[in-house]
Amino acid sequence: MNDTGNAIPSDPTLKSLVKTLARDRKLIAIVTIVFTLIAGIGSIFWQKEYKSTVQFSIVTNDQKGGGGLMSQFGALASMAGVDIAGGSEKFEAIAIVQSRTLTEMYIQQNNLLPILYPKAWDAKAGRWISSDPKAIPSLWKADIKFRGIRNVVQDPKTELVTLSITWPDPVLAAKWANGLVALTNSQMRERAIHDSERHIAYLQGEASKASLVPVQQALSQLMESEYKQMMLAGGNEEYALKVIDPGAVSENPSSLRKGFLILGGMLGGLFVACFFVFARASWRGES
Repeated sequence: MNDTGNAIPSDPTLKSLVKTLARDRKLIAIVTIVFTLIAGIGSIFWQKEYKSTVQFSIVTNDQKGGGGLMSQFGALASMAGVDIAGGSEKFEAIAIVQSRTLTEMYIQQNNLLPILYPKAWDAKAGRWISSDPKAIPSLWKADIKFRGIRNVVQDPKTELVTLSITWPDPVLAAKWANGLVALTNSQMRERAIHDSERHIAYLQGEASKASLVPVQQALSQLMESEYKQMMLAGGNEEYALKVIDPGAVSENPSSLRKGFLILGGMLGGLFVACFFVFARASWRGES
C-alpha cells in the first residue's frame, strides 16, 4: 500500500513547490554556478561585432532631370528601349546593391577573401594554407558569407533605404558599408552611360530614315535628352543613390555584452536546475 502522505499532489501548492526547491537547494546552487561559470568563460572568447549603417535615397528619372521629356514621347522612347518608369529604378537599385555580381566585384576589387577567411590564410607567406582548390574560399562562398553580415531594409513610409554591415572590426564595417553604396553608384552610372550611348545610336539611325519633320524633331529631342542623361551620369558620383547618412565607425558593439551573457547563463542554469528538481520529484512521487 502506497504512502499517500508522501505522494506529490496533483495540484501542487506553492508551499510544496518551495519545500521541494529548499530540499534540493544545494543541487540548484551547484548547477546554477556551473552554468554561470561556463557562460563567463564563453564570454571571454565571445567575439564582439560592430554594426555600421548607411542611409540613402534612390534617385529616380524625374529627379535626374529626364522624366518630363521622356514622358512626352513615350512611344518613341519605348521603341528605343528607354525606360520611362520611375518605380522600376527603385527595385533595380535595391536589387543591385545586394546582388551577387556586385558583392563578388567588391570582394575581388578590395581583396577581402583573406579577411573573410583568416583561418584559411597564411598572412606571413601571403598565400592560402591549403593548396587544395576545394579548400580555398571562392567568391561564390564569400558572397554567401557576405549575405550574413549585410542587411538592406527600405522604410515603406519614407522610402529611404538602410544598408548595414556587421563585422568584428568597426572600421572595416564602416568601410564596406560605404564602399558597397559607392560601387553601386559607380555601376549604375556606367550602365546609364552605356544605355544612353546605345539609345543615341538607335535614335540616330531612325532619324536618318525618317522623312516626316515632326518625327525628326521628336527624335532629335529624345537624343538631346539622352545626351543630357549621359552628362549627368558622368559628372555625378551619387547618380543613382543619394547618401543621407554615411556609415560611421561604431564605438559600441552590436552583439551581446559579457554581462548579458553571464546573466543569461545564470538564469539558464537556474531554470535547468529547477526543472530537473521538479521532474525528479514528480517521477519519484515525492513532495
